[in-house]
Amino acid sequence: MTSTHHDLDRRGFLALGGGIAAASLLAACGSPDSPAKNTNSPEYTTLDEVAAAAKGQTVSIVYTNNPGFDSTLKQMLGSDFTAKTGVTVNLVNLPSTSYDDVTQRIQRDLTAGQADDMALIGLQNVRTYADAGLALQLDKFLTLSPDYSSQLYPTFLALGKRANWTYAIPYCASILVLYYNADLFTRAGLDPANPPSTFSELRAAAAKLVDSKAARYGAATTYDSEGIWPNQTFLASAGGSFMSPDEKTITLDSDKAIANLDFWAQLTKAGYSAPFTGTDAQKAFLSGELAMSITSSAGLGSFEKGASFTLKTAKTPIPDGGTLHAPAAGAGIVVLTKDVKKQAAAWQVIQAITGKAGSTAETQASGYLPVNKAAAEDTSGLGGFLAKDPLRAAATSEVPAIIPWYQFPGTNTAEISQTLQDAVLAATSGKKTATQALHDAANQTKSLLP
Repeated sequence: MTSTHHDLDRRGFLALGGGIAAASLLAACGSPDSPAKNTNSPEYTTLDEVAAAAKGQTVSIVYTNNPGFDSTLKQMLGSDFTAKTGVTVNLVNLPSTSYDDVTQRIQRDLTAGQADDMALIGLQNVRTYADAGLALQLDKFLTLSPDYSSQLYPTFLALGKRANWTYAIPYCASILVLYYNADLFTRAGLDPANPPSTFSELRAAAAKLVDSKAARYGAATTYDSEGIWPNQTFLASAGGSFMSPDEKTITLDSDKAIANLDFWAQLTKAGYSAPFTGTDAQKAFLSGELAMSITSSAGLGSFEKGASFTLKTAKTPIPDGGTLHAPAAGAGIVVLTKDVKKQAAAWQVIQAITGKAGSTAETQASGYLPVNKAAAEDTSGLGGFLAKDPLRAAATSEVPAIIPWYQFPGTNTAEISQTLQDAVLAATSGKKTATQALHDAANQTKSLLP
């Protein structure tokens, strides 16, 4: 354990039942429309005051076992960073790749009266940390740092907001893209330069790929651990949502939602797709069994290394007549400490790892999107790097369409996500119709909401 101070309110944290859940004592933390508990940020008036307060401080940051994270954090927060800022950073790299385990680590440590000062959490979990009153509101620091703040994409900054307060700064982000095997396209008589962009075009291409025996399966997206993600992407792009804006009505079984799920069910019934887990989809795609895979842009590095064919990428196909809305996955940085000097030190860390140099390093080490616009537009740096890799263009082109990954209210987020995954599998495996599967999921979700 690297940091053992008692500066977090244990009453405000999370009741977990496997996976991320909202705070069991959320009601005691105040409404999300008013400032949450961790608002003990000092009245700094200049960046010089922040820098002076940060000097001599040691802060810890906990994160998942992502090789891109570890190498970049070591690069950006090492001895040069300490020499420049006077801040020492203890890196706490968990053995797990799950953001859930970051939260469980924090929960255990709070119970023991100790905690890390910062964390890289899943962007889909910002609501949990904000509503629980754990994450520091960062708006004061952002206001004091206009040169830094202006470098960040507004679409990415929005991912860290809850009720107009900023609780997280995105560290990296990914969206769904279409990966496709150009060699199989050619073999099937399709034009690799014109991949499908709508569901109708996707079905036609998948049918041709399978009927020509170029591939066993034409197209697939996954239903497992992040099954809520593609479903939200397709539904949002069709103009729908999981719940009404006031969160009083469940809409995950709307006509639009049913039509989207039925598309994949019918594609599977016709033999042009199959219900894949993420791992199985990757294996099938790299082996040439699957011609098109709709999955995370962050997987680009693995696909580039594993593909023995001509790999291409494109924007994810969406329902006919829709407009692309791309929920973002990835990591956001939250500040957990209530110690005002450590908060100042944490702000030095945030600026270093999401600033121009940090965003450049993280993007080059992974398939994630850069969160720093100034870095992405630097033709002599990251911009030039991106331009030389056309496979990254699909994800980059989707940045204007990015929206937050929706997190359901209450304490049963993980259970609701599992309910949706089960519904997708039931429909695509033929056990239920899309209508039955989503109506059942809606009824189960109703019982899981506050």
